[in-house]
Amino acid sequence: DASLAKAADALRARGFEVAALTDAFSAQTLGDAEVLVIDHLADAKAERVMGDLPPVLTDAEIDAVEAYVAAGGGLIVFAECEQDTYGNNLNDLLARFGVHVDSTLVHESTDGGRRHHHNATWVLGEIPTGHGQGILAGVDQLCFYRAGVIDISGNPQAQVLASSSATAHPAQRPLAVALRHGQGRVVVLADSDLVGDDSIDELDHAR
Repeated sequence: DASLAKAADALRARGFEVAALTDAFSAQTLGDAEVLVIDHLADAKAERVMGDLPPVLTDAEIDAVEAYVAAGGGLIVFAECEQDTYGNNLNDLLARFGVHVDSTLVHESTDGGRRHHHNATWVLGEIPTGHGQGILAGVDQLCFYRAGVIDISGNPQAQVLASSSATAHPAQRPLAVALRHGQGRVVVLADSDLVGDDSIDELDHAR
């Protein structure tokens, strides 16, 4: 369920060119790509989703990604719940943008009404901009399946796209954020499954 095949097909149907990048991040490999998507880096001992690719970015790769964004590139990062268990250094990259994924698992209380399919760890994000507004135009409902939370204290200008509810634990914490960096933009989501093949057809995930 880590595949993004359906998501890639949905983007291609809308006129985007989508390609897999299996080489180290550099100015050359990022080239003229408009958006870089980094999806759920994990060591094979934790979860085999990377094939033979290493889950740890080198300092040079982190420098290259930051420079790419600063020069006008887009970056979308899918993190996970219990982030520290996956053996990656994704937070070293996100620190360049003033955000951090906290290693936790969001639970929705039984009386909160924000569970999806009555599952305590499938939480319906609250969208502060409301339906049809801003980056999430036309998106009314998003489920975060086993999500962490995002700390934006290092970048208070970051825009919260979705958060946990007041009845969740942790409560009212960002689940998805957007921010500017130089001439570029970054979106971070605390769950990778919502656009995975098994979940993209639910709610408003495909949009």
